[in-house]
Amino acid sequence: MSSLRNVCVLLVCFFVGGVINSASAEEDISISTGATLILQGSTGVDENEVDGTISSDIEVEKPFGDYGLAFIHLEAGNGTGLDEVIATFGGVNGDAGDTESSAEVTEAWYEHYLNRLTVTFGKIDVAAYMDDNELANDECTQFLAGPFINSIAVEFPDDNGLGIRLLVAASEVFELNLGVAEDDADWRKVEDNLFGFIQANFKREGGNYRAYAWMDTSDHTEFLDETATDKKNAGFGVSFDQVFSDIVSAFLRAGLQDKKVSEIEYAWSVGAQFAGNRWN
Repeated sequence: MSSLRNVCVLLVCFFVGGVINSASAEEDISISTGATLILQGSTGVDENEVDGTISSDIEVEKPFGDYGLAFIHLEAGNGTGLDEVIATFGGVNGDAGDTESSAEVTEAWYEHYLNRLTVTFGKIDVAAYMDDNELANDECTQFLAGPFINSIAVEFPDDNGLGIRLLVAASEVFELNLGVAEDDADWRKVEDNLFGFIQANFKREGGNYRAYAWMDTSDHTEFLDETATDKKNAGFGVSFDQVFSDIVSAFLRAGLQDKKVSEIEYAWSVGAQFAGNRWN
């Protein structure tokens, strides 16, 4: 996938978490906490190195009857990990942060339910609604490397910004996700640079088969024509996941975007999950 100077030879991943619920069912507030510590090692021609990262998450949910939900995700962390050492397109540690300790509100939104329509508004994570996958979407509990968390052939927004998402549950086997969000997440002139998407999800027993299209309206420069600085980027892709038994599940992703303005024209990934039910 890239010209790796170093090869990752060691990975230690540790995750702890918990859930706290309020005593009153009518005023139920759920608080989920988690911490992830990662150690990765690399060996290469020039140097050997072991780097670590740590992150902590606090998720707070407040339901409003059967018609709404408020959600806040607080995240803190420290360490850039091996991504500072190994040059790849997608990174080897999707949980890496900054060299200095940082804390931020990653998500903060309200969701309202109207029969078969769900509306989500606020500081949203586009990757939770497009190119999502039951087996490969969480860097803390599933696959760690960037290309297995989301497609690297999608120019996702730089950060989570202001956005709105609509979910239309047309039937038990088909739903439609569409939305728009800030591309640069700077909360200034939000109408200038936008990321829009639409995704269809066909469901079957134990599986999801998603197809999506997206567009980034921010200005891009063509690689072969530096005078063309106002080009947009767009693409489409698929994200499948399927449970085959109580042990084996598998996923597949594939995406394509405009090669005139993108470093990566297309990408695909495939993987499997083996549950330890039978051997504890």
